[in-house]
Amino acid sequence: MSQFASKAFSSSKYAAARPRYTTALLDEIMRYHGRRSIRSAELGCGPGTITSYLAAHSDWVLATDPSEQMIREAGKGLAGADNVQLREASAGELPSLLTEPVDLIVSAQAAHWFHSPPNHTADCKLWELLGDALTSGGSLVYLVYGDVQLLSHPHLHAFASFKNTCAPYWQQPGRRFLENLLRDIHFPRWGVNNRRLFYDSSTEYKLKSTTSIDAFAEYLATWSSYSKYCELHPTNTLISDLKNGINEEIGDANAILEMAFPVSFMMCQKL
Repeated sequence: MSQFASKAFSSSKYAAARPRYTTALLDEIMRYHGRRSIRSAELGCGPGTITSYLAAHSDWVLATDPSEQMIREAGKGLAGADNVQLREASAGELPSLLTEPVDLIVSAQAAHWFHSPPNHTADCKLWELLGDALTSGGSLVYLVYGDVQLLSHPHLHAFASFKNTCAPYWQQPGRRFLENLLRDIHFPRWGVNNRRLFYDSSTEYKLKSTTSIDAFAEYLATWSSYSKYCELHPTNTLISDLKNGINEEIGDANAILEMAFPVSFMMCQKL
């Protein structure tokens, strides 16, 4: 995603403020795969959010991201992981980085970007490349979390105003793919045992947390749409306006917000 390579974007703030997948959610990866991985690859590893989990369940991990900033940030948290190799690369470059195929390909919070059209169809070139990188019997697992939901204060006007201001600055159709929890991405023609899992308001939220108003604002400041907005409006007061607005609506600057994220898994295997 091009905005993550922008000078206005902070990979360290992204790493600190973004929600963390729980171990219970990440265990869905290995439960589907059915065994410890010998060689795994992570696409769009970002700041290494789940890379350490993969390292604990794999003999060897190749973690890639197209952003040099993100690779540097991931390296800070993976200094002691001697079975992890980090490379600045796009998803489609994976086969060229491997000496032999991997048995597990994973991506968290990135597939909606690299599967944007024309790479969303069952017979697209990207699926062909990823199929070449995967062994027979190997697994591919994508997971994402969607739009944040404020369970404790679902009708905050200040938050709605912030979202409306940022909306035109999302990169599309990737953002729409994320909001739709990867339903727009077709399984590959080589895929078998295709499965989608959803944890949301219709089932059960499994990614929830409580946060302060300040911390909530710090999370929103990691949105790529906000980063793009700041590039074009460098003297804006959007975040401070958001915090002041929420304080006024709730009437308590120390209020605790309960937030939840819908989570989706897209999983398949190769014969």
